[in-house]
Amino acid sequence: MINTDEKGQDIVTVAVKIKLKEAEIVDFSLTDYAENLSDPIIGEGVFEFKTTLSFKLSDVTKILHTKVNIIINEKSTEEKLASIESHFNIEIENLDELTDEIDGKKSLPNHALYFIFASAISVAVASTRGMIISQTAGTKISKAIFPVFDPVRFIPEEIRESIKQ
Repeated sequence: MINTDEKGQDIVTVAVKIKLKEAEIVDFSLTDYAENLSDPIIGEGVFEFKTTLSFKLSDVTKILHTKVNIIINEKSTEEKLASIESHFNIEIENLDELTDEIDGKKSLPNHALYFIFASAISVAVASTRGMIISQTAGTKISKAIFPVFDPVRFIPEEIRESIKQ
């Protein structure tokens, strides 16, 4: 939907309806270094989280397969402590409504992709945060809580840039 603000600028709003169909920890591992720590690692800013996300959208099943990989390092030593890979299947329930048809070809406009990615990233990252808490409970790195951040930074750059125009 396109609205206009008080300055006459177009404002694009998109209502994305999503449903989490599947969430799984594909792999979690603590390194020997983490398992052999003599004392727990505690304190603010002592962990570094290297995060990658990948996506694959099926217009047939309306499923956005989202993969999250996080490597947890001790910031001061740069030692790897743990890693997790999680997979999510997120159904875009109203994908057909978001799709445009131009010259008989269906495509998703970038503003719709932007909101689809933002929604999926929020769900996948929040779920992975809980998985990390669960998997590290009772270990010396149980305080490695994945920080909250703006999911927009993981939306593909070409989509982010097209929205700014």
